[in-house]
Amino acid sequence: MARKNGPVVHALFQSVGDDGTTWRFVIHAEDSWSITRNGNPIDVGPTDRMGIGGGVRRFVQLSAGGKRQRQAVRA
Repeated sequence: MARKNGPVVHALFQSVGDDGTTWRFVIHAEDSWSITRNGNPIDVGPTDRMGIGGGVRRFVQLSAGGKRQRQAVRA
């Protein structure tokens, strides 16, 4: 888990593009998720079943294209 002068968050997925762009799918302590691009939030949603599914699909869409290094992030 990471703490960056705020609530506790946990990155579940990370994708690094050929250009060095880092995408992360992050779960927040306050029952929400976000997708970040180089640490900046791009999209957010709820952590209910539908919200997580939609968030993961959105993460794959945003981080797709070119050769990517996709990986699950381990705590």
